[in-house]
Amino acid sequence: MKYSTLLVLFLLVFPAPAQADLYIKSFTYTATGSTVNYEVDACESGSTSGSGASLGLYYNPATKPTVGQTPDQQTNISTGLLCKKRTLTRNGAPVGLYKSYAYIDWAGKVFEPNETNNVSGPLEVCVGPDVYIKSFSIEKNGAAVTYKATVCNQGSMDAKKFRVGFWHNRGSAPPSKSMGDIFKSVTSLSPGKCKDLIVSGGLRPNGSFTAWARADSGDFVVECRESNNPKGPVAYSMANPDLAITTFTSKTTGSTITYAVRVCNKGVVGVSKFYVDVYYHKPKQAPTLGEPGDVVQGVTSLAASACTNLTFQRTSAPDGTYSSYAMADADNFVSEPNESNNLTSLLSVTVGSGGTSGGSCTDADKDGYGVGSGCTGIPDCNDNNAKISPKEKEKCGDKIDQDCDLTPDDGCPGVDCVDRDGDSFGVGKDCKLADCDDNNKAVYPWATETCGNNKDDNCNKLVDDGCPGVNCVDKDMDGVGTGTGCKGIPDCDDTDLKINPMAKEICGDKIDQDCDLTADDGCPGVDCNDKDGDSFGVGKDCVLPDCDDNNKKVYPFAPEVCGDNIDDNCNKIADDGCPGRQCVDADADGYGVGKGCPGPQDCKDNKFSIHPNAKEKCGDGVDNDCDGVPDDGCPGSVDSDGDGYKVGGGASGQRDCDDTNKLVHPDAKELCGDGVDNDCDLTVDDGCPGVKCTDSDGDGWGVGKDCKLADCNDADTAVYPYAAEVCGDKVDNNCNGSIDEGCAGVLCTDADYDTFGIGAHCCNDPNSKASCKRDCDDKDGGVHPWAKEICADNKDNNCNGSIDEGCALCEDKDADGFGIGPKCSNWDCDENDPLAYPGAAEVCNGKDNNCNGVKDDDCSGGETGCECAMSPAAPPRGGSHLLPMVWLLLGLVVVGAALKRRRR
Repeated sequence: MKYSTLLVLFLLVFPAPAQADLYIKSFTYTATGSTVNYEVDACESGSTSGSGASLGLYYNPATKPTVGQTPDQQTNISTGLLCKKRTLTRNGAPVGLYKSYAYIDWAGKVFEPNETNNVSGPLEVCVGPDVYIKSFSIEKNGAAVTYKATVCNQGSMDAKKFRVGFWHNRGSAPPSKSMGDIFKSVTSLSPGKCKDLIVSGGLRPNGSFTAWARADSGDFVVECRESNNPKGPVAYSMANPDLAITTFTSKTTGSTITYAVRVCNKGVVGVSKFYVDVYYHKPKQAPTLGEPGDVVQGVTSLAASACTNLTFQRTSAPDGTYSSYAMADADNFVSEPNESNNLTSLLSVTVGSGGTSGGSCTDADKDGYGVGSGCTGIPDCNDNNAKISPKEKEKCGDKIDQDCDLTPDDGCPGVDCVDRDGDSFGVGKDCKLADCDDNNKAVYPWATETCGNNKDDNCNKLVDDGCPGVNCVDKDMDGVGTGTGCKGIPDCDDTDLKINPMAKEICGDKIDQDCDLTADDGCPGVDCNDKDGDSFGVGKDCVLPDCDDNNKKVYPFAPEVCGDNIDDNCNKIADDGCPGRQCVDADADGYGVGKGCPGPQDCKDNKFSIHPNAKEKCGDGVDNDCDGVPDDGCPGSVDSDGDGYKVGGGASGQRDCDDTNKLVHPDAKELCGDGVDNDCDLTVDDGCPGVKCTDSDGDGWGVGKDCKLADCNDADTAVYPYAAEVCGDKVDNNCNGSIDEGCAGVLCTDADYDTFGIGAHCCNDPNSKASCKRDCDDKDGGVHPWAKEICADNKDNNCNGSIDEGCALCEDKDADGFGIGPKCSNWDCDENDPLAYPGAAEVCNGKDNNCNGVKDDDCSGGETGCECAMSPAAPPRGGSHLLPMVWLLLGLVVVGAALKRRRR
């Protein structure tokens, strides 16, 4: 028998046992504060084991440890188990980033066939804060940019008082010490937490740019890692128009002023529509964005690098000197990179011999200080006495206010009102009108507001009021202004210091001093009493009642508190303007704008008196009740915008559909792509490419599937909607289904002047019986067969027998059972996510799943940070079963002995 065969038989009879092989399956850590818990999953393969082994931990060795290298921490472990997890704790670790190792049997006590798998590492261990930008993006809105970033802390300690900086344009990552072009402060961020930041980047010029963000800009926080703080680059480009008034001059001929304005587009793209306003006289302050001018002209288009010249004329101007301005795009229709060049500087214009600017400032006592809206500076408090004015010195003891600071005897003994900086206004408990900075002579009540310095120069608690871009003006310096930029209850008389929301009501004068819209409230005989002291009360005489007179935080114009499901501002809408509540009621009239509003949409949400169901005010040319028809139901007529087309029941022919815009009227040219019905035929962009509404006879009305209101005879120029009815011709001239309505002997009357009537002879055109169009409400000029259906008003506006057809009253796009719309019982906060709705389970995914206004507010059960996902288990490690070295040697000895006997 061959000796090799003997060896094989030997190994078959006595198979080699698997020798112990120690290895580390996984090596992880968790850190809290300065304590690090290392978890080592130590394993052993094979059927034999040593008597024991050692587990060593190296915190931060310079190189990978080798056998016998003394560890920072070690423990003896018993072998024989397949796998076993052990925790080793390091306390008081300094802030830093460590590369740690674990070593099983570091002293080499156990003989193993494979020693290479005994060490695990390096494991990167962070002790301390570690902030980084998880995501960074840019949102563009015209020329404005908004930076959106999510900053997270993946360290073991709180990161306190740091800043996230943003750079508009950089070629490389920003340095650590730089703050950024703008920054957002974060007071504290706990380990495992993230914070979403939305930061306005303002208006950006045209061109291509590269943006960066950096966590801990300025390097305020000592972190374990600094290299992960920058985020970027994010490339973006801006291409917008830029309007600028380059010339503003005037010429006076007698009492006529002719203004010449040259406006240019310095941008890189054209602009389709904007307006230029001229202000005759603004003596106290320049006009503000959104403030209408005395005269307005529209520009339908202006190409890039092009200019246009406009002429404005004021006739019959009284003698005086006027402070005139011009502003391009005062309505802010056009988003531009530079808004400052839209407003001209002051142009002084004199008519006649000059004087008092039309009598708007009177100085009766000739002391250099006057009264009236045209006066500048501190007003004269007694214009009949030359010894009383803002320049006079206070005389002690006479209880007269000589210096017009509203405080008699200020600066006198016993009166706590002292003026340190000499600007006439002081500080102290007796000051009736205090100086808000008595160390700065340029800051005091009635001082001129310096635009752009971010200071309240005139002490009215408003910064830069009256400046371009700040739509809040406080003319009487009582601390309360008017305009959409103002907060709280608006001033109801901004020319009178004694009338404002904080004033006390004076009984019997029939004046609303406290601006709750009710005169003499709280006075005898007036049923309107305020119990909770928030300025608004309840009672039959209250014009604007308080909806909860037991809660001082609930009243008209109060700030809406999100998430409390309470109508804080008494506009019948809970949480309007809050995230997920797509309804904003800016003027607190009970009607808002947005799909989530419970009723019809407000057509002018910055005017309290204009809203659906308001009373139509005849003669103003305004659509007060938001039914799309100005002056509907009114017998007279008016042309408010001066374009030659009128509104109202007394107007002949087709009415103007927008009597506040002289560029929109029945004979205007339709401008393609502007989204406006320029020619008042109810069809936007008719006659434009892609819109099937064609006018064959040239009467302004067409036919086609896209025509909202079709011509009933497009081959006859005398027959079209709103045409004059010709008596006796037996033709339905105005396409309303009736013949000769309004003519003698024809029983068809139109009481509300909407061209549709009621009566036995209405709808008697034998050719239009199938489309008979009678008025279904002849008391409402906004309700007739050609009217637009208004959603959520519970009316059949277009007289077709259906209410709110075509309206999405509760739209559920993501099919989660919750939607957005006026008829939804509970609004969805995210209509694009079926897992986000009121009452849903909160998932830690950086979203507000349960619609309570808080992201990731229910993380529990072993989640890791905001990801709420357990760390994946280490994959199973396959151990190798090798022949033990001793057993192999024994086999060789047996074979050698056999060979020796063979030789004998």
